[in-house]
Amino acid sequence: MAIVHQKGLNSIRDLDSSHLYLLENMRDKSLKAIEEKYCINQNKIRCFFHYQPTFYHLHLHINHLSNNLGDMPERNFSLNQIIENLKIDSDYYKKVSIQYLVKKNDKLYDLYKERFE
Repeated sequence: MAIVHQKGLNSIRDLDSSHLYLLENMRDKSLKAIEEKYCINQNKIRCFFHYQPTFYHLHLHINHLSNNLGDMPERNFSLNQIIENLKIDSDYYKKVSIQYLVKKNDKLYDLYKERFE
């Protein structure tokens, strides 16, 4: 995991094109460090953010492809895809609708149920 030091970045919703250097730097330095320390090729690593995150301070998950712990496609947003989207539209994550799976044991589910049932 790589944790962003910059305050005020809680989730991918807070990202815009001004953060491209930060994101590319996180990707490049993390992959280089993993390759040097563990001899794992970069194409065997996945880097992603969760949305909604478990805690609201922007952090990057870095997993080996063989590790299935990161297999939650409904929550995983690829770092490379985020970078590409922000290059296309500076405010992409402030505008786009993001579908989110809410589990029955989430507090958000209870709040939704109270409001709409």
